[in-house]
Amino acid sequence: MYLEAKFHLSKDITSIRSRRAITKAVDGAVQADRVSPYYIFERAVQRRPYDEAIWSRAGSVSWKAAYDRANQYAQFFLSHGVKPGDFVALCMQNSPDFAFAWVGLLAIRAAPAMINYNLNGKALLGCLEISTAKLVLIDGNPETATKCKDLQTELDLRGIKVVNVDEERPHIYHIDPIRPPDDLRKGMTPSDPMAMFYTSASQFWDDIRDSRATWFVYVGETLRYLLAAPPSPRDKEHHVTAVFGNGCRPDVWKRFQERFGIDTICEFYNSTEGTFGLRNLSRGDFFANAIGHHGLISRFKYRNTIVPVAVDAETGEIQRDPKTGLAVRVPYEVGGEVLIEHPGERAFPGYFNNEEATNKKFAKDVLKKGDCYYRTGDSMRRDSEGRWFFLDRLGDTYRWKGENVSTAEVSEVLGNYPGVNEAVVYGVELPGHDGKAGAAALHIAPDRKPSFDFADFLRYSRSQLPRYAVPIFIRLLNETTASHNNKQNKVPLKNEGVDPSKVAGSDQILWIEKHGKGNTYVPFTPKDWESLSGGRARL
Repeated sequence: MYLEAKFHLSKDITSIRSRRAITKAVDGAVQADRVSPYYIFERAVQRRPYDEAIWSRAGSVSWKAAYDRANQYAQFFLSHGVKPGDFVALCMQNSPDFAFAWVGLLAIRAAPAMINYNLNGKALLGCLEISTAKLVLIDGNPETATKCKDLQTELDLRGIKVVNVDEERPHIYHIDPIRPPDDLRKGMTPSDPMAMFYTSASQFWDDIRDSRATWFVYVGETLRYLLAAPPSPRDKEHHVTAVFGNGCRPDVWKRFQERFGIDTICEFYNSTEGTFGLRNLSRGDFFANAIGHHGLISRFKYRNTIVPVAVDAETGEIQRDPKTGLAVRVPYEVGGEVLIEHPGERAFPGYFNNEEATNKKFAKDVLKKGDCYYRTGDSMRRDSEGRWFFLDRLGDTYRWKGENVSTAEVSEVLGNYPGVNEAVVYGVELPGHDGKAGAAALHIAPDRKPSFDFADFLRYSRSQLPRYAVPIFIRLLNETTASHNNKQNKVPLKNEGVDPSKVAGSDQILWIEKHGKGNTYVPFTPKDWESLSGGRARL
């Protein structure tokens, strides 16, 4: 019992067996020429044809009905000249038809190019060009239709046709749901594209209750935004027992579980194009805040496969030993950018039609001359118990006063202060100063904002963080910074910096009084910026 509790041997053995079973299943699918996920979907339909497969406000759909819809879409695509190996752009919001179209493409060995419906103008046109799609599906969202109409001349020149699913739905739903023949899916390999990705809380719990959902999927700051909503007597009136996703930060984890009565958080680590994944099924305190876990067997097995290395915070380059030229490996407990051993560059399918970006994902001569590792671009650490914790995204770490500052660690501390709904931490360049000064964009709960004690907030920050990591600047946000996928959007914050003349909207900039040496935050004025810019004030 002690050995099991200490080293998690059975968990590792189960994980290894699971990986072997998956490998065997994939190898079997390759041998039988049945690699397409369409066959997995078919097996699910055969097991439970009349069970509920999809719930939406438009109604419920059984597995059999979803199968028929997918086959109707497959026939629709074939009638529009889509061939095996083609991409079709889906610029649609979440809906049953989105899922039907996706499976319909897989049925004919084509693949969807997922286009962010928030894009417009040149950005939208650029993504469509990169995808090579000649057919674009949009839904009834009038904004999307307008964006495509504005690009009509450019789309016509490129031979790209736009189809509005809402307008075509009556026709699609009257097509015979004929199953596309297996010949269309022959020759598919595990490395073939399954999908290409480019990159409202107010009704959320009503949808959860009405759908009788027992799990839901989250991403980025979704759980934080749900937590930021005013408490309700109905917070625990639902059937959800577990949530699955990535991006749940430590300052949110336990508070979310306790407020909404969620028993299990299944946090995972991966990326769309990544070759390395972790998963943490957390029901208690031991695994809280972790993104994955390795027992003793896995730690030994992957000791030279999963390797943390030191990275220059300014350039993003891997630090190397001046004598050997090999990467500087760091202890797992300290953490660094995680590299994954690869048999070679061909093992990574890469970015579509972008050899330069693909090549940047590899590091050579890491532990020995001639080896090859995949760069995750993420800094992580693993503690002595085998728990993996996310530290920072490469490029988010900055240097100040000769020290590296992890934005994720600072954000976690600030986010735990009462009244702070969100803390987005980043470094800003200042005239005449080396490195980047710390800044934190805070979204404070509206009911706490009038009485928020900035002096106490600064005392708290200094008690929890090294002096160099305490943000010198505060930006008070009127709205949260979420991007389209509920992840913190630091780009505009970094670009605007702390120059009052560049700060958008009605956001206010504060700084620590007495040039960073005082005991509270006070307004940062254009005159203060002039003093910094002119070298009359230094931090």
